[in-house]
Amino acid sequence: MLKVLSLEQKENEMPYIEMTVRAGLTKEVQRYYSRRVHPKGCKREKRKKKTKESQHKINVRKATDKLRWLLNENFKGGDMHIRLSYAGTKPEYDQMKEDKKKFLRKLRAEYRKQGKEFKFVHIFEIGKRGARHHHLVINSIDSRTLRECWPHGSVYVSLLDNTGQYGKLASYLIKEVTEKGEKLPRRYSPSKNLRIPEPQKEIILERKFFRRKPIAQKGYYIDQQSVYSGFTEDGYQFLRYIQVKIHRRKE
Repeated sequence: MLKVLSLEQKENEMPYIEMTVRAGLTKEVQRYYSRRVHPKGCKREKRKKKTKESQHKINVRKATDKLRWLLNENFKGGDMHIRLSYAGTKPEYDQMKEDKKKFLRKLRAEYRKQGKEFKFVHIFEIGKRGARHHHLVINSIDSRTLRECWPHGSVYVSLLDNTGQYGKLASYLIKEVTEKGEKLPRRYSPSKNLRIPEPQKEIILERKFFRRKPIAQKGYYIDQQSVYSGFTEDGYQFLRYIQVKIHRRKE
């Protein structure tokens, strides 16, 4: 639902839509025009005909956005990205699902013993050459416990940094499952206890076109690699970027 900041649009005002997503230490912003909300004289590209390839790119981008929001909202520095491998075997997908179920059951019991809540996002990977892996993002636990719960091969662990911005990890995981191997029914599966950020949209009325160069609000910085502008599928301009909260060390 769109929230309109003014009930009357004056002749010299330039409306646009601003979508924001707050997730953990990040605040994502996307400003764009649409067929319904745009100023007079707004530059528009010719609408592109949808193809199977262009639709795939849209689907991948949306999946990456949603995964990034989940990771940023629910995980923090010191939490883990783990990769589970198989030693000398290439199990079928159904067997991988069974192995996942057993691993999660064992791990959930270990968290319970430690009085901790277990949070995860799981991704299957079947590579083009047949390699099988499980990727998970989980809240922190000792790596020895992980190896005790996974008897099928190696466990690789990397720790999340303290930025709270895990967009690169989300892109990597979606790419692994959509571009590098066998197409699977689901891109990822999260635990049911994760908080799901919801986009908020507003129609904003300005006296000029929205700024092309984003300015960080107080207490945040702009992740420059997240800044991107272009045209929507309908041919209208957009700008999107991510603000990250600045960490201040306690004296």
